[in-house]
Amino acid sequence: MGACGSRQAGSRMGRSRRAVEAILGSDRARRGALVIGASLIVAIVMTWPYVNYSDFGGSTYGGDHRLIVWTLAWDNHATLTGDPLFGSNIFYPAADSLRYNEHLFGVSLFSLPWAVAGASPVLAHNATWLLAFPLNALATFLFLRRFTGSGLAAFVGSLTFTYSFYVMSHAHGHLHLIWLWPIPLSLWLLERWFDRPSLGRVGLWAVVLLAGVLTSWYMAVMALIANGLLGVVLLLSAARRGPQQSDGIEGAESRQWSRRAIHLALAALVLTIAVYPFARQYAHHTSTADVVAANSADIASYVVPPQNSFVGRWLVQNGGDAPREIWGEQTLFVGWLALAGAALGLLVLFRAPKAEPRAWFFPLLLVVAAALSFGPAPPGSAW
Repeated sequence: MGACGSRQAGSRMGRSRRAVEAILGSDRARRGALVIGASLIVAIVMTWPYVNYSDFGGSTYGGDHRLIVWTLAWDNHATLTGDPLFGSNIFYPAADSLRYNEHLFGVSLFSLPWAVAGASPVLAHNATWLLAFPLNALATFLFLRRFTGSGLAAFVGSLTFTYSFYVMSHAHGHLHLIWLWPIPLSLWLLERWFDRPSLGRVGLWAVVLLAGVLTSWYMAVMALIANGLLGVVLLLSAARRGPQQSDGIEGAESRQWSRRAIHLALAALVLTIAVYPFARQYAHHTSTADVVAANSADIASYVVPPQNSFVGRWLVQNGGDAPREIWGEQTLFVGWLALAGAALGLLVLFRAPKAEPRAWFFPLLLVVAAALSFGPAPPGSAW
């Protein structure tokens, strides 16, 4: 009887514990809710100077902001009516006139529900714009949490990425430059698929990557390069482990590599078919080395604050000519705190005795991205 009573009491306690967990959620769920809530709060605080909440559905900036509002509205119109996407009502009588602008179709899909609900183009744009910041933070948090092992470190890193000086400089009028979440989320999904390859995982990765590629040409280049580099790191880190000792394990590993190859081939085929109708519209656009060189970055682009910053204004007032204007293509300042954090992270990585091999993706991405941004200009002209 005593043992039976003890089992019954234990069973009741187990049911009670499960009931409490069902109401409050697990520790992991509570941490997730905390990160989501914090990301939303930070997004409201950081975007407050940009938003007129008293007229959220009607407030616009001038210039590119209104161009992007129109672009999303046209994309939604074409999607809902079946009109040719690139046959936009601009630059008449030019044919396929949307190709003279970024099509932004990947972003427009997220504003489409607002259009279906009858919202104005401005409200659809502004709601999508506001959504970009928490999405950027949460996607980056997922990816960084994998490497840091610390929720706090990953959260701080996500804020550094989401609210860098460069991003906030373009926040008010360039939605396609702040719609960044497909990059970190596709990287996170790519690694998860590599470790446990399945059609569902590679399909989800391809969808997110496609959302980034169809956002803008900026995003397409950055997303493809970042995913390609992570793929190289994943391959090298797997090869570094060496062959397995057991024949059974070696056979399973061989089958896994076969699945990876098939999955990537299918994903590449789907991405090519999906992107081709958009990419072919821009095939006639060309540039020259002189134009590229004139808009290439240099070291000062990243480390010198632009003219709209406190330090930049002070330097200009005291005769300095290094600060760039805010809208220049060579203005890529990310913030000194972000640069210091990146330097600290690299130092930790280089000094860690047992660093995760995949973490070398970050310095590799830094080197490749910087080299590409410097363009074809000779090294001696960097300053």
